[in-house]
Amino acid sequence: MEEKEIHQRLKRFAIDTIRLSQKLLRIPGAFRIANQLVGSGTSPAANAREAASARSKPEFVSCMGIALKELRETELWLEILIELAWIDRKTVEMLLQECRELGKILARIILNAKANM
Repeated sequence: MEEKEIHQRLKRFAIDTIRLSQKLLRIPGAFRIANQLVGSGTSPAANAREAASARSKPEFVSCMGIALKELRETELWLEILIELAWIDRKTVEMLLQECRELGKILARIILNAKANM
């Protein structure tokens, strides 16, 4: 996958996460989850962008590692939302699938970068 494509997918994921969080804000008691989801769901795009400007391989790996950790956190919040059934399950499952795919891609990128250090 080309660098431009991963950045586009991460940005789209961030936007979709924000839109999902906006729906959550209409549900009493969902404010905390919405905030967590926005934070963890938008962070991967920002950290991957930062990694693209890294001054060294270790800095690149570190930034991408943070992006991956944030995706893992987002995965948890999405799984919780599915179990709570506050939002259309199909919508959340589609976002969860993209989250997992992006996680696999970032993990591969990190492994490749470490192998070339």
